[in-house]
Amino acid sequence: MSASREKKKRQELTASGTVDPKAAKAAEEKAAARKTNILYGTLGIIFVVVAVFLVVYNSSFLTRSRTAVTIDGEKYSVAETSYYYGQAFQSFLSSDEGYMMAMYGMIDTSTALSAQTCAYDSTITWADYFKDQGVQSMCFIHAAAKAAADEGVTLEDAEMETFNANVDAMKNQAQSSGVSYSDYVKNVYGPNVTTAVYESCMKDQILASKYATQYQDSLEYTEEEIQAYYEENQNTYDVVDGGFISISATPEAKTDADGNAVDPTEEETAAALEAAKETAQEILDAYAEGESLEDLAEEHDAAYTGGEELRYSSSVTYEWLFDAERKAGDTATLENDGSTYVYAVVFNGRERIEYPNYDVRHILVTADNVEAPEDTAAEAESTEGEETEEPEVDDAQIEAKAQEILDSWDGTEDGFAELAKEYSQDGNAEDGGIYEDVYWGQMVSEFQDWCYEDGRKPGDTGIVQTSYGYHIMYFVGYSDETYWHYACENSLKNTAFNDWYDGMVESVTAEINESAMSLI
Repeated sequence: MSASREKKKRQELTASGTVDPKAAKAAEEKAAARKTNILYGTLGIIFVVVAVFLVVYNSSFLTRSRTAVTIDGEKYSVAETSYYYGQAFQSFLSSDEGYMMAMYGMIDTSTALSAQTCAYDSTITWADYFKDQGVQSMCFIHAAAKAAADEGVTLEDAEMETFNANVDAMKNQAQSSGVSYSDYVKNVYGPNVTTAVYESCMKDQILASKYATQYQDSLEYTEEEIQAYYEENQNTYDVVDGGFISISATPEAKTDADGNAVDPTEEETAAALEAAKETAQEILDAYAEGESLEDLAEEHDAAYTGGEELRYSSSVTYEWLFDAERKAGDTATLENDGSTYVYAVVFNGRERIEYPNYDVRHILVTADNVEAPEDTAAEAESTEGEETEEPEVDDAQIEAKAQEILDSWDGTEDGFAELAKEYSQDGNAEDGGIYEDVYWGQMVSEFQDWCYEDGRKPGDTGIVQTSYGYHIMYFVGYSDETYWHYACENSLKNTAFNDWYDGMVESVTAEINESAMSLI
């Protein structure tokens, strides 16, 4: 596959312009994401399925009406359980983590999941894992549906629009695949799931999502609570200006007469460590005389790590840099027990991440926006009967197309939004290319750097290249909320939501019919 086609495929399968957030409390956010996946999206988001489920189901005689799961006395059939199993699998595949695992062969969508060991737990298969995820989702949805009924929460026009949009998306995909709506549902979820089961389960899912969203929206925290949370977790929401050089303490490699590697002696290891310490101190002495760490690292052929916005991680260097007692100008020589490196470390300062959130529109332009040159296309067509590579589209052509689109803009935000709907290759094209309340660390560096550039003001436009393509930018404006405040409040909400979710799941009792579950 050519480089451009690989890039195109990567663009199709990943979120354009965004990366895994560098947001605070990574573990909490991962847990929150897991529960969000169980809900499979919030209201207003159309979940478009991926038709890869044929390989999972290989039995045509399954009995869809058999009870697979009983939750507080209510029976759920094999067909209904198959739906939630399918949702768990597809939600995983659509996540960044699932995509990476599929790309590196840790999960194979062309092979039965029951024949593959789960990457998270070697004692079970991927099929077992997604069945468990599906049952957990069923427990939450059962509890949420009951609570919603008790509180008078029902599906209204907005939720039914989401439902209808999902059904229409499924029908459109069926038509594109040349099969009926009913057959496409079976292709995706297995032969047990009828359109009636699919639509009924989806309504329950949307109701649970509405109830969960209402709970999450009800969470509020005072400024005192947010400040207290920040002070308890400062390392997560601060950045450090500093750096360090990693000096190898590994003894020189030796071999015997036959060319085999010889392990160093204890004396050689100790001598190498002392030499590395001496080098580290020499570096710090030279730094004190005015030389830069970058130059000193190059001079000693050593690795340099540093900058004005270093984020905390659990290591001997970052523990030292983020120590509350640290003062500007501090330096140190550090080593790790058992490590083969000694570090020359410098601390310049520390501050809270005060970057404001922002709103921005963009139009993602990729090779898909550019027509291949006529002579190249004609040459490809002339080799009839032979397999040919798609004509290459280079960066210059893509950038020229981006400029052409920007040149056609009428100068208004509404006009930019219409161009995004027409041209953008991003998933938010239909929303006019808008990203709202974007926090520091959410976007890839080139995208983010443009938005935070000194003097940036509402109405500014530009073209930015990232690994996803060329982004035509329209800056809407900054918000009053800063990253640390936004992230701390979100972490508080995530913790509360996780606790609430776990409580909902634990409030019901699920009984599993292993015989029926084996049919899924």
